[in-house]
Amino acid sequence: MFDDVLTRDNEIAHVTSSAFVVNKNRNKALMVHHNIFNSWSWAGGHADGDLHLSVAYLLEGDENETLVVKPDENSSVQWIPFREINMYSNESHMKVIYNKIISKIENLSI
Repeated sequence: MFDDVLTRDNEIAHVTSSAFVVNKNRNKALMVHHNIFNSWSWAGGHADGDLHLSVAYLLEGDENETLVVKPDENSSVQWIPFREINMYSNESHMKVIYNKIISKIENLSI
């Protein structure tokens, strides 16, 4: 039943990962325009058969790096200032999550 849980072939569930990637100054988030939901969302993706989800970029987000999208799923990717994320996202349930994460980041004492 779950032999294919790492692929999109499983009709019940499949593995994905997401991350709220922020820039060095902690004032922008890397957001991706998701074609299916027609909304901007945090970075993430499907396992597509790979148990080791690609997290290399997530270790250090660099605004100067070239960003690539998977055109069948995403139409754009960009760094969005924290104060503008609610204008870009049209998913109210995700805005709650983004705002909570941003609040935590802004209150960090680093």
